[in-house]
Formats: sequence, structure tokens, C-alpha cells
Amino acid sequence: MSDAQNQEPQTIPAISSLSQTLKMRSGYELVSCSEAPNQVRILGRVPGEMMDTWKVMMSALLDASERASWNIDISKQYFKRQGHLVFGWRIILQGQDVADRLLEVCEVVSNAPRAKVVVEEQRLYGASANRNAPRGGKGAQGVLTAVVGPMAIAAQRSGGG
Repeated sequence: MSDAQNQEPQTIPAISSLSQTLKMRSGYELVSCSEAPNQVRILGRVPGEMMDTWKVMMSALLDASERASWNIDISKQYFKRQGHLVFGWRIILQGQDVADRLLEVCEVVSNAPRAKVVVEEQRLYGASANRNAPRGGKGAQGVLTAVVGPMAIAAQRSGGG
């Protein structure tokens, strides 16, 4: 990577606190930003291990924009970097004097719920609880007593094991 790619992008002062809050809460790393009348655009990347947190953050921002005086558009922007197709997360905030509303957006980000990882266990139908137990009883067989290979096939054919 060149020195230019390792440098932080030049941030507009109004965007700096939003960028820091997004990074602290969801791992969002600012790549570029721009400001126009009634619009702020930022582009950044989110590490893969932070995607659950980022999804919760996006949901909170979209919910808040329905009640706020600003609108938000969050989308992936694809582009080529060193011959590889990559993407970044683009956030576009729009509204009257939206740059003055960035503290409100920071508050939404700060107050967004934390992501929880939930592991659900599903029963596998069609298999009994002792499906791997040998016919003669429950439990595993020892390495020296287990019948494997051609002998297992012969035992199966003769009705044993």
C-alpha cells in the first residue's frame, strides 16, 4: 500500500465527530467524504466481523430518519481497486442544513442498540438420538476393537456387528 492509501482522508470538521462515532460503535472506517448544499456523503468500509453491529446501526439510522428532518441513504458502492472489485458503504445524508444536524445523527449512532449474536439449535428430524451407537449397545468402540474396512463389510453381510 502506498503512503497516500495509508493516510486518513481529509475530513470536513462537521463530519469528523460522526466518523469517530461510527468507527467506535460499528467499526466503520472513513475512506472519503464530501459536503454540498443540503447533502453530506461519506464512504467507508466495515470489517467483516463487525457486520452484525453495522446492520443494527443501519437499522437505527433508517428508523431515525423517518422521524427526523433529514433523510439517509445507505448503500454499497462498488469500484475497482488494483484490478479487484471491492465495495464500500456509502452514506448520503440529505436535508435542509444537514451539516448542522450531524450531532443529531451522532446521537442516533451512540444510542443504537448493541448487536447480539444468537445461536439457535435446530433438531435434525429423521435421525434418532443414538444413531451412531453400535447394534450391541450404546457408546463408541475402541480403536483396537472397532471393525472397519473390508471386515466391516463382511460382518454386515453375515448379519453381525
